[in-house]
Amino acid sequence: MMYLSYFASVFVWQFLNPFGIWQSILQNGGQVIAILRSRISKTDVPSFSMSLPFEGYWRVANGGIDKPTSHSWNILSQRYAYDFICYGKDGKEYAGNGRKAESYYAFNQDVLAPADGTVINVRNDIRDYAHAGTGTIDFLTRDIRGNHLIIRHGEHIYSLIAHLRKNSCRVGRGDFVKRGQVIGKCGNTGHSTQPHIHFHVQDNPNFYLAIGLPILFKNIEIGHNSSSTLKKITQGCISKNSRVRNLTDEEENEELLNESPGKIPFAKGEWFSLFTSFLNVLGLSVWLFFLFIWLFRPALKAFKLIIGIR
Repeated sequence: MMYLSYFASVFVWQFLNPFGIWQSILQNGGQVIAILRSRISKTDVPSFSMSLPFEGYWRVANGGIDKPTSHSWNILSQRYAYDFICYGKDGKEYAGNGRKAESYYAFNQDVLAPADGTVINVRNDIRDYAHAGTGTIDFLTRDIRGNHLIIRHGEHIYSLIAHLRKNSCRVGRGDFVKRGQVIGKCGNTGHSTQPHIHFHVQDNPNFYLAIGLPILFKNIEIGHNSSSTLKKITQGCISKNSRVRNLTDEEENEELLNESPGKIPFAKGEWFSLFTSFLNVLGLSVWLFFLFIWLFRPALKAFKLIIGIR
């Protein structure tokens, strides 16, 4: 039943919300460009290490470096993205019935800068969706990312942290941030069914045109599933269902393991994804045109009549 609720809310957002229609066109159009770039690019994947964007133990709800664990393998910008959720001592993600955003342990938790860099984009005005745990998204939201930050860490290395709480961003465009600095609070904004942190790294400052980059996390403790022994590592990748946290300054000086996976192939888009993205752009553009003819133009005429404009 939750799946039906989820797809219904996404459908309304994508086909009836003007912001959703436009963003879907931008995302699919950008995907076409990103896939074409990926097929001709000879760019190497940068070996740039990041810290986790939170304090304490969180769980990887979604994400990994291979197709089975990937957040969104066919969406090139989010191929190596992660969704993180916070949980309590009882292993649950919320207290009570989990129907309010405020009941989730992740809500209002500090969000940290994953590395030194300069903030190049901030959004801070999207409302938090109150109905968490229902399997639905806020179909009235104006931005799929909700409140978010984009930080430039180096040439072709940009991190995006999304779904932040409304008015919680502590930094502005042009600000320099240090690794571990508090930059905002976890919220439930945009395309989010419960409070969580969405985090990914991309090669371009533009969210829609970017190609996602794999992330090597530095100085973390990780358990690859709920029953595994936790290990402290200097550098490595994480995947879905892992328990993870940043090490303290004292722990970073201990003898640690290195689980670097070696060179990860640069993300290349598939031709089928290119075809479907192009069809989506075409279909959404036609739908937007008919909405203008059937709905927006008559509404504009009626408004002009009401205020006496011919």
